[in-house]
Amino acid sequence: MRTPSASNPLLHWDPAAADPAQRRIHPILRGAVLDRDGWICEYCGGEATEVDHVDPRARGGATTPANLVAVCRSCNKAKGFRTPGEWRRDEALERLLARSRGRRARRRPRAAPSRS
Repeated sequence: MRTPSASNPLLHWDPAAADPAQRRIHPILRGAVLDRDGWICEYCGGEATEVDHVDPRARGGATTPANLVAVCRSCNKAKGFRTPGEWRRDEALERLLARSRGRRARRRPRAAPSRS
């Protein structure tokens, strides 16, 4: 399937519109992105069911095919409004912290009492 043209007015709903339906990703664009990415999550490789903004809309990211990727629900929820780089950095930090919490504190061996 061919990726729709960015100039198509159906694909550029007004993100500032009062009607919430006008702020969502158009179904034609959603389907085109999912087909383009083969229904495979860009982040984990699982089955994609949603479309995510690479540069979040909350930070000025556009709703264009170049800024959208197919993702699974769990990756989309975990990523939130962060960029993929920020999300991966935060995930790595959480893994390191969890690993360090799991280790017991090392105790120094007791010094043998000196015999005088």
